[in-house]
Formats: sequence, structure tokens, C-alpha cells
Amino acid sequence: MAVWLKRLGWVVGGVLVLWLATWLAVPALVKWQLPARLGEALGRPVSVGDVEFRPWALSLALNDLTIGGAPGAPSGGPSGSAGGGGEPLLTVKRAYADVSISSLLRLAPVIEALQLDAPRLRLTRIADGRYDVDDIVSRLTAQPDTKPDSAPMR
Repeated sequence: MAVWLKRLGWVVGGVLVLWLATWLAVPALVKWQLPARLGEALGRPVSVGDVEFRPWALSLALNDLTIGGAPGAPSGGPSGSAGGGGEPLLTVKRAYADVSISSLLRLAPVIEALQLDAPRLRLTRIADGRYDVDDIVSRLTAQPDTKPDSAPMR
């Protein structure tokens, strides 16, 4: 009987250490990697203020998320905090995602709830039929050279 209690104690201790490690590491990792990777994908500067992660609830919150304006756009004042060429394209006071526990079983994110607080999107028409987000749209819709997997996502 004492062997089972000892093993249970090790399992509970291991889970607590894992929760503590992810609680401390995930916010720093997201704050470090998100601006670089999202900025590279969009071709715009990206900044994020504070990141909150709760492993026991599987929730993630990004505070003060900003995507910069088009490069070379006229300056719109001091509110262009993410770099770029003027006022930010998108600012979100808080983005909150609640992930389902089934994400662990499916090995893919399953989002139960997504909440955006105070989103502010600024679009500018720069010519007939052209907007300042056309560069982002063309980046995201560019077809890769390889064929996509025909198998459905897990």
C-alpha cells in the first residue's frame, strides 16, 4: 500500500512541477516568439504587452496586441506604437483563448472560447481598388510550391 501512495505522490508532484514550469515558461516564450513569427508572416511589425497563461485552465491571454501600419504610410500621430509607417493597422486591448482539454487528445488546438476586448482595425484606401492591407492578403493567400496533404487535419 505504501508503494502506491509513494507513486501517487510522485505523479502529483510531477504534474505540479509541470504546471509550474509551463506557467512560468509559456508567457516568456510567447512574448519572445509571437512578435517575430507573426511579424514575419504578415510583413508588419507586431508587439505584445503582457502574456498570461494558466495551464490548469488551459487559457491564454495576450494584452496590448498591436500590428503595425503599412511601411511608408504617412504618420498618423504618436499612437503608432508598433513601428511601421503610421498608426497601427490593428490594436487589441486583450485577446483571450480558452482551449479545450480535448486538444491534448487530438494533438491539435481545440478552442472553446475566443474573446477580443476593444479591437480597433484601421483600413486605408490608397488607390482605386487598393487598400493598405493588400500586401498582407497577398502574403497569406500565396500558394506554396508543394501540394498540400490530402489527408484531413487531426
